[in-house]
Amino acid sequence: LQPVGDKRKLASAIAGMNQGDMVSFEGPMRLAYQDLVKSSANLKHMLVFSDGDPGAPSAQLMKDIVAAKITISTVMIGGHVAPATMERMAAEG
Repeated sequence: LQPVGDKRKLASAIAGMNQGDMVSFEGPMRLAYQDLVKSSANLKHMLVFSDGDPGAPSAQLMKDIVAAKITISTVMIGGHVAPATMERMAAEG
């Protein structure tokens, strides 16, 4: 997590990201959890945009996220696989 600061610079960094296939949601969601759990924000929320293809995060990570009162929303984009992982993350989170 970081302050937004220069919105144009941040937007440029986001626009320059390379899309690719992740093997699993575990790594990125663990990093987000680790920062969010330390945050003093009143609302802690993960928003996951994906085609649903990466492997699901571990049951333990999902338990940790829920215990920390971090919520999760998912947005399925061009799903070429079954949406079960995305639906489960949203339901649990």
